[in-house]
Amino acid sequence: MTVSCLSHPPMPLQVASSHVGMLVFGIFNSSVYNSELEEAGFSFDEASKNWVKTTTKSQRSAAVVKIGSYLRFRIRRLHHVQGLISIEGDNPQIGLNNAEINAMQDGEEGCVVPKSRKKKLRLM
Repeated sequence: MTVSCLSHPPMPLQVASSHVGMLVFGIFNSSVYNSELEEAGFSFDEASKNWVKTTTKSQRSAAVVKIGSYLRFRIRRLHHVQGLISIEGDNPQIGLNNAEINAMQDGEEGCVVPKSRKKKLRLM
């Protein structure tokens, strides 16, 4: 399930070579691990300490995961430990789509979950 949160889109608070850490809704810790970032075509740039996705033609940066950028991801697993819920994500994508940008500009809030992909989530 891919979740797009309009009022509080996930923004990286911690970018490391092992993972990207975010706070969803200002409450839930979430992480996208390096294996998922690499699978999506990102590589960790030691000089800038950011995850970078380059285009093959020009080798220019097409997307950069850094503190403060919007990062969309699919919920892969929920963890529940000692009363705390954390989210593990995959399929990372940079930025918001046009519908999300328009909704934010119109002052809408909430999360968009595509109806065709709704699933029951289990806490691990």
